[in-house]
Amino acid sequence: MPKLSTFMYCEEVVKNEQNNNQIMLRAPLTVFRPAFVPGMFSFSLVLGISGIDPTSKEYKLQLKFFNPTLSDPIVDTGVIPIVHDPNQPKPTNDLPEEFQGILVNLDFRNVVLKHEGEYFTEVILDGELLNRVPVYVKGAEQT
Repeated sequence: MPKLSTFMYCEEVVKNEQNNNQIMLRAPLTVFRPAFVPGMFSFSLVLGISGIDPTSKEYKLQLKFFNPTLSDPIVDTGVIPIVHDPNQPKPTNDLPEEFQGILVNLDFRNVVLKHEGEYFTEVILDGELLNRVPVYVKGAEQT
């Protein structure tokens, strides 16, 4: 059964091509502190989904970022296919299926934040809501 195993908001995700394409998170965030609200804010996120095997099946991932009222999403990635490549060799690990999965990182640039309060990212896999992850937004400066 798929589950959200990892989730982190951060300022940026950097791929280190000199070190086996490992990723590095720059400035993990527990709160968004844009200079002003309303205003625009850029951030990245990293998420892990366990309990899936993308080497044997295709999946459909979607992320939606909502304001505090949970009305229409501010950001909707649309469906992102996690494509099964039959030419890709199956990993030769002995992990149980519930601990196999994927790690995804996405950038969101100049997202309009109109209100202070608790925003949410919904993680949807194959049309099913896996989790809704909150983040609090508070302007660093007051006008």
